[in-house]
Amino acid sequence: MADWWLDEWVVVIEATGDQPIDFGLVQDLLAWLRDWGPSALYHANRYAVQLQVSALAPEEALRCAMVAHAQGAAAVGLGGATVVRAEVLTMDEVRCGQVSQSEPVSVLSRQRLVCDELYCATRALLRVTTADEVVDLLVRFVVAVGGSVATGEGAVASWAAGMVALDIALPEGGALLAVAEPGSAAATGLEACLSLLIGDSRLAVQRLAKIAH
Repeated sequence: MADWWLDEWVVVIEATGDQPIDFGLVQDLLAWLRDWGPSALYHANRYAVQLQVSALAPEEALRCAMVAHAQGAAAVGLGGATVVRAEVLTMDEVRCGQVSQSEPVSVLSRQRLVCDELYCATRALLRVTTADEVVDLLVRFVVAVGGSVATGEGAVASWAAGMVALDIALPEGGALLAVAEPGSAAATGLEACLSLLIGDSRLAVQRLAKIAH
């Protein structure tokens, strides 16, 4: 709990990489930053983390969050990512859904892309050997069709404010949301196909549990 003389701030830090960023490393970063009530938004070559900071002023909150993020990124192997945005929000602004989002650029025919990705993901489920592989498969599908993934023990709902948000968490897993801009091609694709893939994914996890026992 924050000291009574300190204000509560939320700092959003977005970083990009020259190469695709491993979702597992973003999860490792959240674990490293666990004392900051973190959540994250993930896309193929970028991620954003949201940290809760107690500080006297927004400048102090930003400095503390940037230092913590830099240390955590270096510790988990994300030190090569470049910070491209840092934003300080009040708790009221976060509750009002003012965390900004950006729509990934579409390159291929969206309808064909979604069908191709769904086929590949469904086929891949036949070869998974762990529940973590199933989660990675779901994340790759969401990102491939133009969505993003929100995760973390913090208030992931803030990432989904005003967005199409679909729960892709598996049993005994952490919070995981697929998010996309309302009315976007990505949202259309996710709403049409993601529930089918989630159902198959949960069946795959059940099959793995039976094999393990």
